[in-house]
Amino acid sequence: MPVYNTANYLKEAIDSILNQSFTNFEFIIIEDASTDNSLEIIKSYKDDRIVLIENKTNQGYVYGLNLGIEIARGKYIARMDSDDISCLNRFLLQIKFIEANSDIVLLGTAIKLIKSKQICEVLENNDDIKIDLLMGCSFNHPSVLINRSFLLKNKLRYDPYYYPAEDYALWVQITLLGGKLANINSPLLLYREHENQTSFKYNKLQKDKSVAIRLMLYQKLDAFFNFDKLHFQTDNYSLNLLLKLYFEKKEYLNTLRKYNSEKKIFNKHKFKIHCYKQLLSYQILVLSRPEFNKWDGGLVFFRNLQFAIFGVGIIRSLKIAIRMLYLNLWK
Repeated sequence: MPVYNTANYLKEAIDSILNQSFTNFEFIIIEDASTDNSLEIIKSYKDDRIVLIENKTNQGYVYGLNLGIEIARGKYIARMDSDDISCLNRFLLQIKFIEANSDIVLLGTAIKLIKSKQICEVLENNDDIKIDLLMGCSFNHPSVLINRSFLLKNKLRYDPYYYPAEDYALWVQITLLGGKLANINSPLLLYREHENQTSFKYNKLQKDKSVAIRLMLYQKLDAFFNFDKLHFQTDNYSLNLLLKLYFEKKEYLNTLRKYNSEKKIFNKHKFKIHCYKQLLSYQILVLSRPEFNKWDGGLVFFRNLQFAIFGVGIIRSLKIAIRMLYLNLWK
């Protein structure tokens, strides 16, 4: 648990770890030269499980994460942030799960937002999570449990280049090396949102780094990957050019599906659905253009019923198709 100027929340975070129902762990706290009284709060605890590392100067969040990996002695590494709260049976449930599924390298959980009480659910199985990594980070970082031997064997660490999306980059590297992923879809961590969080302060940078991380996955499918074939701006394009780009995108996604069938990186069926969802989102953009002939919406309606064939489900397919038809006819 890296700590930097979180004195307002720190006691709750520490108590939630020391009071875990599973007790056989070391609690590595990296105090990163805070300017508030965080260090004093940590030193007030007299628990032999606490391993306190005091940085004389501020080294940054990623440095603390990697230092924790280096000095940890346990079979697993559990992550924790100093402004969150772990539910008291979090470790017990995660360790039971990962011990029963020995091929799992990375295990996360759902979270509950402290302020709004909202529960943020997560995908549970490896195939679904891998596909989801093509769109964004599929884990709540402070909730994860990692098999430490996999990190050491493959010389994996958090890469500071990808900060503030260094966790997302590590998850992608794990899956590219064959590591299996899973989530427990129960909120075992209470997550605090506030204006000093990295995700708030560096939101644009995090999004930019996330694009670069997704490229790592796509490039495994196609050595000559062209990101512009999948992502392009639409505001200033004519309708004819938009339609041309749409068909190029469709052809390119078919190429990626072919590569995936050969290289078996993603579940074939789920990757096919992923590709069709990308096409669907772009179709909505095209249909929203005022110069698009509204009666072509009827063709779009029937075209999108093909989603039922590809496993999205008949009811959901009808809802998607009706939504697109409505968007087109009544815009």
